[in-house]
Amino acid sequence: MGTVYRGVRVDTSNPDDKRPVAIKFLHDNIESSEQIIPRERRTANLKILHENVVEMMGFVTMTVKTGNTHRKRYFVVSELLNGVNLLNLVKGYTNDLSGKPFEFAQMMLQRFRLDRHLFVTDIVINILKGLKAIHDAGYIHRDIDPSNVMLTTDGKIKIIDFGISKKIDSGGNSDPSLTMDGTSIGKAVYTSPEVLSGQLEVQNASSDLYSVGIMIYALAVGHLPFSGTRTEIMIQKVQRPLPVDDIADKSLRRIVRKATATNQSNRYSNATQFIDDLTSNKPEGSLPLWAWISGIVAILIIFSVVIYFLIRN
Repeated sequence: MGTVYRGVRVDTSNPDDKRPVAIKFLHDNIESSEQIIPRERRTANLKILHENVVEMMGFVTMTVKTGNTHRKRYFVVSELLNGVNLLNLVKGYTNDLSGKPFEFAQMMLQRFRLDRHLFVTDIVINILKGLKAIHDAGYIHRDIDPSNVMLTTDGKIKIIDFGISKKIDSGGNSDPSLTMDGTSIGKAVYTSPEVLSGQLEVQNASSDLYSVGIMIYALAVGHLPFSGTRTEIMIQKVQRPLPVDDIADKSLRRIVRKATATNQSNRYSNATQFIDDLTSNKPEGSLPLWAWISGIVAILIIFSVVIYFLIRN
Protein backbone atom coordinates (compact mmCIF):
# COMPACT_ATOMS: atom_id res chain seq x y z
CA MET A 1 0.00 0.00 0.00
CA GLY A 2 2.83 2.40 0.70
CA THR A 3 6.24 3.16 2.12
CA VAL A 4 6.47 3.74 5.87
CA TYR A 5 8.79 6.32 7.40
CA ARG A 6 9.69 7.23 10.95
CA GLY A 7 8.60 10.78 11.77
CA VAL A 8 7.88 13.17 14.61
CA ARG A 9 4.56 14.77 15.50
CA VAL A 10 4.97 18.23 17.02
CA ASP A 11 2.26 20.01 19.00
CA THR A 12 2.11 23.48 17.41
CA SER A 13 0.89 25.00 20.66
CA ASN A 14 3.82 23.46 22.51
CA PRO A 15 6.81 22.84 20.21
CA ASP A 16 8.62 20.97 22.98
CA ASP A 17 5.86 18.31 22.93
CA LYS A 18 7.18 15.87 20.34
CA ARG A 19 6.10 12.30 19.69
CA PRO A 20 7.61 9.74 17.31
CA VAL A 21 5.12 8.48 14.72
CA ALA A 22 4.91 6.21 11.69
CA ILE A 23 4.01 7.89 8.38
CA LYS A 24 2.79 5.73 5.51
CA PHE A 25 3.01 7.44 2.11
CA LEU A 26 0.60 5.75 -0.29
CA HIS A 27 2.21 4.57 -3.52
CA ASP A 28 1.67 6.66 -6.65
CA ASN A 29 -0.12 3.87 -8.49
CA ILE A 30 -2.97 3.71 -5.96
CA GLU A 31 -3.37 7.39 -5.16
CA SER A 32 -6.05 7.86 -7.80
CA SER A 33 -8.09 4.86 -6.68
CA GLU A 34 -11.70 5.76 -5.91
CA GLN A 35 -11.97 2.92 -3.39
CA ILE A 36 -8.59 2.80 -1.67
CA ILE A 37 -8.26 6.49 -0.79
CA PRO A 38 -11.64 6.74 1.03
CA ARG A 39 -10.94 3.47 2.82
CA GLU A 40 -7.48 4.60 3.93
CA ARG A 41 -8.89 7.95 5.05
CA ARG A 42 -11.57 6.26 7.12
CA THR A 43 -9.28 3.73 8.81
CA ALA A 44 -6.66 6.42 9.48
CA ASN A 45 -9.24 8.40 11.42
CA LEU A 46 -10.34 5.55 13.69
CA LYS A 47 -10.36 6.95 17.21
CA ILE A 48 -9.68 3.87 19.34
CA LEU A 49 -7.45 4.59 22.32
CA HIS A 50 -6.57 1.29 23.96
CA GLU A 51 -3.28 -0.22 25.07
CA ASN A 52 -3.85 -3.32 22.90
CA VAL A 53 -4.63 -1.41 19.67
CA VAL A 54 -2.28 0.67 17.54
CA GLU A 55 -3.32 4.33 17.71
CA MET A 56 -4.32 5.91 14.40
CA MET A 57 -3.65 9.66 14.22
CA GLY A 58 -5.12 10.81 10.95
CA PHE A 59 -5.07 11.05 7.17
CA VAL A 60 -3.22 13.92 5.49
CA THR A 61 -3.53 15.27 1.94
CA MET A 62 -0.63 17.28 0.52
CA THR A 63 -0.34 19.02 -2.85
CA VAL A 64 3.03 18.56 -4.53
CA LYS A 65 4.26 20.72 -7.43
CA THR A 66 6.50 19.12 -10.02
CA GLY A 67 7.36 21.66 -12.72
CA ASN A 68 3.99 23.02 -13.88
CA THR A 69 2.09 20.00 -12.60
CA HIS A 70 0.26 19.86 -9.29
CA ARG A 71 -0.78 16.52 -7.84
CA LYS A 72 -2.00 15.28 -4.51
CA ARG A 73 -0.10 12.95 -2.19
CA TYR A 74 -1.74 11.09 0.66
CA PHE A 75 -0.30 9.66 3.83
CA VAL A 76 -1.48 7.98 7.02
CA VAL A 77 -0.08 8.86 10.44
CA SER A 78 -0.11 6.35 13.29
CA GLU A 79 1.59 5.44 16.53
CA LEU A 80 5.16 4.28 15.99
CA LEU A 81 5.57 0.74 17.30
CA ASN A 82 8.93 -0.91 17.85
CA GLY A 83 9.04 -4.65 18.35
CA VAL A 84 8.33 -7.94 16.60
CA ASN A 85 5.12 -9.44 15.25
CA LEU A 86 3.73 -12.64 16.72
CA LEU A 87 4.34 -14.64 13.56
CA ASN A 88 8.06 -13.94 13.68
CA LEU A 89 8.28 -14.36 17.45
CA VAL A 90 7.12 -18.00 17.38
CA LYS A 91 9.70 -18.61 14.65
CA GLY A 92 12.38 -17.54 17.11
CA TYR A 93 12.91 -13.87 16.26
CA THR A 94 13.24 -11.53 19.25
CA ASN A 95 14.77 -8.42 17.64
CA ASP A 96 13.26 -4.95 17.41
CA LEU A 97 13.25 -2.77 14.28
CA SER A 98 16.91 -1.86 14.77
CA GLY A 99 17.91 -5.52 14.95
CA LYS A 100 18.50 -5.59 18.70
CA PRO A 101 16.96 -8.32 20.89
CA PHE A 102 14.62 -7.02 23.60
CA GLU A 103 13.65 -8.49 26.96
CA PHE A 104 9.86 -8.78 26.51
CA ALA A 105 10.19 -10.78 23.28
CA GLN A 106 12.85 -13.04 24.78
CA MET A 107 10.65 -13.70 27.82
CA MET A 108 7.58 -14.50 25.70
CA LEU A 109 9.56 -16.79 23.40
CA GLN A 110 10.84 -18.68 26.43
CA ARG A 111 7.27 -18.99 27.70
CA PHE A 112 6.15 -20.24 24.28
CA ARG A 113 8.76 -22.99 24.44
CA LEU A 114 8.25 -24.01 28.08
CA ASP A 115 4.56 -23.36 28.84
CA ARG A 116 2.51 -23.21 25.64
CA HIS A 117 -0.81 -22.98 27.50
CA LEU A 118 0.24 -19.95 29.56
CA PHE A 119 1.70 -18.28 26.47
CA VAL A 120 -1.47 -18.77 24.41
CA THR A 121 -3.73 -17.53 27.20
CA ASP A 122 -1.66 -14.40 27.86
CA ILE A 123 -1.36 -13.46 24.17
CA VAL A 124 -4.99 -14.15 23.30
CA ILE A 125 -6.51 -12.33 26.28
CA ASN A 126 -4.62 -9.19 25.24
CA ILE A 127 -5.82 -9.61 21.64
CA LEU A 128 -9.41 -10.04 22.84
CA LYS A 129 -9.20 -6.90 24.98
CA GLY A 130 -8.08 -4.99 21.90
CA LEU A 131 -10.87 -6.51 19.81
CA LYS A 132 -13.43 -5.54 22.43
CA ALA A 133 -12.32 -1.91 22.08
CA ILE A 134 -12.53 -2.17 18.28
CA HIS A 135 -15.98 -3.78 18.37
CA ASP A 136 -17.26 -1.29 20.97
CA ALA A 137 -16.21 1.50 18.59
CA GLY A 138 -18.43 -0.06 15.91
CA TYR A 139 -15.84 -1.80 13.74
CA ILE A 140 -14.63 -5.29 12.96
CA HIS A 141 -11.01 -5.88 12.02
CA ARG A 142 -11.40 -8.83 9.58
CA ASP A 143 -7.67 -9.57 9.33
CA ILE A 144 -6.71 -11.03 12.71
CA ASP A 145 -3.71 -13.32 12.38
CA PRO A 146 -0.23 -13.54 13.98
CA SER A 147 1.32 -11.12 11.47
CA ASN A 148 -1.09 -8.40 12.65
CA VAL A 149 -0.28 -8.79 16.34
CA MET A 150 2.82 -6.98 17.59
CA LEU A 151 4.83 -7.40 20.78
CA THR A 152 6.50 -4.08 21.56
CA THR A 153 9.71 -3.17 23.34
CA ASP A 154 7.70 -1.52 26.15
CA GLY A 155 5.92 -4.80 26.93
CA LYS A 156 2.62 -4.32 25.09
CA ILE A 157 0.67 -6.68 22.80
CA LYS A 158 -1.08 -4.68 20.09
CA ILE A 159 -3.42 -5.31 17.17
CA ILE A 160 -2.22 -3.53 14.03
CA ASP A 161 -3.30 -2.96 10.40
CA PHE A 162 -6.87 -1.74 9.89
CA GLY A 163 -6.54 -1.94 6.10
CA ILE A 164 -9.64 -4.10 5.58
CA SER A 165 -11.64 -3.21 8.68
CA LYS A 166 -15.37 -2.58 8.34
CA LYS A 167 -17.81 -0.36 10.18
CA ILE A 168 -21.02 -1.84 11.57
CA ASP A 169 -23.88 0.54 12.32
CA SER A 170 -26.15 0.26 15.34
CA GLY A 171 -28.63 -1.85 13.40
CA GLY A 172 -26.00 -4.43 12.54
CA ASN A 173 -25.79 -3.41 8.89
CA SER A 174 -22.47 -3.05 7.16
CA ASP A 175 -20.95 0.01 5.60
CA PRO A 176 -20.34 -1.07 1.99
CA SER A 177 -18.02 1.82 1.23
CA LEU A 178 -15.03 0.09 2.80
CA THR A 179 -15.02 -3.20 0.91
CA MET A 180 -17.20 -4.28 -1.99
CA ASP A 181 -19.73 -7.05 -1.46
CA GLY A 182 -18.41 -10.41 -2.63
CA THR A 183 -14.76 -9.45 -2.31
CA SER A 184 -12.67 -12.19 -0.71
CA ILE A 185 -10.26 -10.69 1.81
CA GLY A 186 -7.98 -11.60 4.67
CA LYS A 187 -5.65 -14.55 5.05
CA ALA A 188 -7.67 -17.61 4.11
CA VAL A 189 -6.82 -20.00 6.95
CA TYR A 190 -7.58 -17.48 9.71
CA THR A 191 -10.56 -15.85 8.01
CA SER A 192 -14.12 -16.82 8.93
CA PRO A 193 -16.27 -18.43 6.20
CA GLU A 194 -18.57 -15.40 5.92
CA VAL A 195 -15.65 -12.98 5.46
CA LEU A 196 -13.82 -15.34 3.11
CA SER A 197 -16.90 -15.61 0.89
CA GLY A 198 -17.56 -11.85 1.01
CA GLN A 199 -20.97 -11.97 2.71
CA LEU A 200 -20.97 -8.45 4.11
CA GLU A 201 -24.45 -8.58 5.59
CA VAL A 202 -23.57 -11.30 8.14
CA GLN A 203 -20.08 -10.19 9.15
CA ASN A 204 -19.90 -9.15 12.80
CA ALA A 205 -17.81 -9.47 15.97
CA SER A 206 -18.02 -13.27 15.82
CA SER A 207 -16.10 -13.11 12.52
CA ASP A 208 -13.05 -11.69 14.31
CA LEU A 209 -13.47 -14.15 17.19
CA TYR A 210 -13.41 -17.02 14.69
CA SER A 211 -9.96 -15.84 13.60
CA VAL A 212 -8.83 -15.78 17.23
CA GLY A 213 -9.96 -19.40 17.60
CA ILE A 214 -7.84 -20.42 14.60
CA MET A 215 -4.90 -18.52 16.10
CA ILE A 216 -5.25 -20.43 19.39
CA TYR A 217 -5.21 -23.70 17.45
CA ALA A 218 -2.09 -22.72 15.49
CA LEU A 219 -0.20 -21.53 18.58
CA ALA A 220 -1.21 -24.50 20.74
CA VAL A 221 -0.64 -27.23 18.14
CA GLY A 222 2.22 -25.75 16.12
CA HIS A 223 0.64 -25.91 12.67
CA LEU A 224 -2.44 -24.64 10.82
CA PRO A 225 -5.65 -26.70 10.68
CA PHE A 226 -6.24 -26.27 6.93
CA SER A 227 -4.12 -26.13 3.81
CA GLY A 228 -4.58 -25.67 0.07
CA THR A 229 -5.93 -22.95 -2.19
CA ARG A 230 -8.44 -20.37 -0.96
CA THR A 231 -11.25 -22.39 -2.53
CA GLU A 232 -10.05 -25.64 -0.96
CA ILE A 233 -9.71 -23.98 2.44
CA MET A 234 -13.20 -22.53 2.16
CA ILE A 235 -14.65 -25.98 1.39
CA GLN A 236 -12.78 -27.51 4.35
CA LYS A 237 -14.06 -24.80 6.71
CA VAL A 238 -17.67 -25.48 5.76
CA GLN A 239 -17.67 -29.24 5.23
CA ARG A 240 -15.49 -30.56 8.04
CA PRO A 241 -15.09 -29.63 11.70
CA LEU A 242 -11.87 -28.14 12.96
CA PRO A 243 -9.55 -30.96 14.16
CA VAL A 244 -9.59 -29.71 17.76
CA ASP A 245 -8.50 -33.11 19.10
CA ASP A 246 -5.00 -32.03 18.07
CA ILE A 247 -5.09 -29.65 21.07
CA ALA A 248 -3.80 -31.42 24.19
CA ASP A 249 -5.89 -29.54 26.76
CA LYS A 250 -9.59 -30.55 26.76
CA SER A 251 -10.93 -27.24 28.06
CA LEU A 252 -8.97 -25.34 25.42
CA ARG A 253 -10.45 -27.65 22.78
CA ARG A 254 -13.94 -26.63 23.92
CA ILE A 255 -13.07 -22.94 23.65
CA VAL A 256 -11.62 -23.29 20.15
CA ARG A 257 -14.54 -25.44 18.99
CA LYS A 258 -16.99 -22.75 20.10
CA ALA A 259 -15.00 -19.86 18.63
CA THR A 260 -14.70 -21.54 15.21
CA ALA A 261 -18.22 -22.92 14.81
CA THR A 262 -19.40 -22.63 11.19
CA ASN A 263 -22.79 -21.42 12.41
CA GLN A 264 -22.21 -17.90 13.76
CA SER A 265 -24.98 -18.24 16.34
CA ASN A 266 -22.97 -21.02 18.02
CA ARG A 267 -19.83 -18.88 18.40
CA TYR A 268 -18.89 -16.37 21.06
CA SER A 269 -20.95 -13.29 20.33
CA ASN A 270 -18.53 -10.89 22.04
CA ALA A 271 -14.95 -10.74 23.28
CA THR A 272 -15.97 -10.57 26.95
CA GLN A 273 -17.51 -14.07 26.84
CA PHE A 274 -14.34 -15.35 25.20
CA ILE A 275 -12.11 -13.71 27.83
CA ASP A 276 -14.22 -15.14 30.68
CA ASP A 277 -13.81 -18.67 29.34
CA LEU A 278 -10.06 -18.28 28.84
CA THR A 279 -9.58 -16.72 32.27
CA SER A 280 -11.39 -19.57 34.02
CA ASN A 281 -9.64 -22.21 31.89
CA LYS A 282 -6.76 -24.07 33.52
CA PRO A 283 -4.49 -26.65 31.92
CA GLU A 284 -5.84 -30.16 32.25
CA GLY A 285 -4.54 -31.79 35.42
CA SER A 286 -3.22 -28.53 36.87
CA LEU A 287 -3.04 -28.11 40.66
CA PRO A 288 -3.88 -25.01 42.72
CA LEU A 289 -1.01 -22.90 44.03
CA TRP A 290 -1.44 -24.08 47.63
CA ALA A 291 -0.98 -27.69 46.51
CA TRP A 292 2.29 -26.86 44.74
CA ILE A 293 3.59 -24.98 47.80
CA SER A 294 2.59 -27.78 50.17
CA GLY A 295 4.32 -30.34 47.97
CA ILE A 296 7.54 -28.32 47.84
CA VAL A 297 7.52 -27.82 51.64
CA ALA A 298 6.98 -31.56 52.19
CA ILE A 299 9.89 -32.42 49.89
CA LEU A 300 12.17 -29.97 51.71
CA ILE A 301 11.24 -31.43 55.12
CA ILE A 302 11.92 -34.99 53.96
CA PHE A 303 15.20 -33.89 52.39
CA SER A 304 16.25 -32.14 55.64
CA VAL A 305 15.42 -35.23 57.76
CA VAL A 306 17.45 -37.48 55.45
CA ILE A 307 20.45 -35.12 55.60
CA TYR A 308 20.15 -34.93 59.40
CA PHE A 309 20.33 -38.72 59.83
CA LEU A 310 23.16 -39.01 57.36
CA ILE A 311 25.18 -36.50 59.33
CA ARG A 312 24.35 -38.21 62.65
CA ASN A 313 25.49 -41.54 61.29
